[in-house]
Amino acid sequence: MIVEFSMIKMHSQAGHDIFQNVELPWPIADIILQHHERLDGSGYPRGLACKDILLSARIITVADVIEAMASHRPYRPALGIDKALEFSIVQCKIGMEETMSEENKAVVRKYYELLDKGDMEGMMGLFSDTIAWRFTGMGELDKKGLEGLIQGFGGAFPDMCHTIDLVVAEGDVVATSLTFAGTHNGELMGIPPSGKKVEVRGMNMYRIAGGKIVDAETVVDMMALMQQIGAIPS
Repeated sequence: MIVEFSMIKMHSQAGHDIFQNVELPWPIADIILQHHERLDGSGYPRGLACKDILLSARIITVADVIEAMASHRPYRPALGIDKALEFSIVQCKIGMEETMSEENKAVVRKYYELLDKGDMEGMMGLFSDTIAWRFTGMGELDKKGLEGLIQGFGGAFPDMCHTIDLVVAEGDVVATSLTFAGTHNGELMGIPPSGKKVEVRGMNMYRIAGGKIVDAETVVDMMALMQQIGAIPS
């Protein structure tokens, strides 16, 4: 059965090879190649996921599933159009949620990329105008307050680097566990530079809407940070 299924899966590549040199105004060969891919990466032949799959291929995938379920097969009777549509709607909803989660995780990863580069303009573009960000011991910050905080930490740790250890998402919420590292070469909240290297852990929760961060909360080990720069005893 495994051998037979492997042979069946070759039809996507075979169709692609037939059309790959035909000049058409649409990427028909790639659409054929991708029409059995799945949003979660479980499809074939390349295991593509989400945005890597052409929209036209996704549409054909849905049509193909509906046709297959609604039609008679030698190994089972037709399930009917109602069952086929019900299944497809459920799967599309799941796919949309998974796609949204991946897109939201990409927003958070982009934020840390810009943060480590010191790209303030880029970061501000990822924040909604009404963003509310809660930090350990600092209360809630608006967009302007957030800009000041980032500038302060960027000046204190000009080589700062954030390593994301874990990122998970559900719906519009993204959570990260990360490690912050840098050298204390600038003043931090009135504390003169110590030249010491630091490494502290942090946890973050973000809510994303329209490709922007609208709400966030950060819990970071500030005591460890203060100990490492020599501001308080270890």
